[in-house]
Amino acid sequence: MPDRIQFEQLGINRDTRSALEKKGHVFAEKPGHLGDAEGVMIDPKSGMRLGASDPRSGGVPVGY
Repeated sequence: MPDRIQFEQLGINRDTRSALEKKGHVFAEKPGHLGDAEGVMIDPKSGMRLGASDPRSGGVPVGY
């Protein structure tokens, strides 16, 4: 382990963090990102393919 909660800078609400710290939880801010997300959706009516990429990692949606 380490027994701590890692989080991104803007990834946790201050009130939530404060409440958890009062219960004894330890937090460690992680520089950078813990992960990213990419997504693809097909519109059921038109069949159009739509893509999105998490901007935190410099990704861009690309299709063909």
